[in-house]
Amino acid sequence: MLRTLATLLLFTVFIKCIESKEPIRSYVAVENKTPTKGFIHEMTVCDSQEKKVLYRIKTSRSDIDTIVLIDHQTKNIVANLEGIWGDGTFNVTFSIYDSKLNKWTDGTIKRIAHIVDDDYAIQYNNHHLNTDRKWYSKKVKIHYTTNKEYLARFRIRTRWFNWSPIKYDIQVYSNKIPDAVYLFLLTIMEHRGLSNE
Repeated sequence: MLRTLATLLLFTVFIKCIESKEPIRSYVAVENKTPTKGFIHEMTVCDSQEKKVLYRIKTSRSDIDTIVLIDHQTKNIVANLEGIWGDGTFNVTFSIYDSKLNKWTDGTIKRIAHIVDDDYAIQYNNHHLNTDRKWYSKKVKIHYTTNKEYLARFRIRTRWFNWSPIKYDIQVYSNKIPDAVYLFLLTIMEHRGLSNE
């Protein structure tokens, strides 16, 4: 009994240490109420103080749904995603541009359906990641599949009024994976009803 209690206490302390880790970057993603012509959904990604716009995320829908991530300063597309993620169908691939290597690297996102909610499995450049979200929570954590090292997390902010924009806080804990992966996940989960649950 005492050994079980000590193990449980150690496990709880370990989890709290992981969750208290300081982010190396933070963003705020804000849903734009009126998207530009040709797009159904847009988000603006700002620094944590919401003073500087860093990226724009634009989504269009047709037979194949598309998300583009645009660097606000250069106006260049730095990542794109194509696939289907509505209703029961889910098939998504993406490409992220690495300016240092001057090449695009591909990845995939797959949905893992549970009884109450969904998680996602991400494969990018030989990295395998998963999301972790409880059905009652608006917080999503992204971690490595094997060692459970947390890489990023995002959560929706509480809105006091329906007319105020939907905002997400994004915290990144590692440079191992491009931030575009997390922004794509956020956008897909937003489309699938994360802010409406």
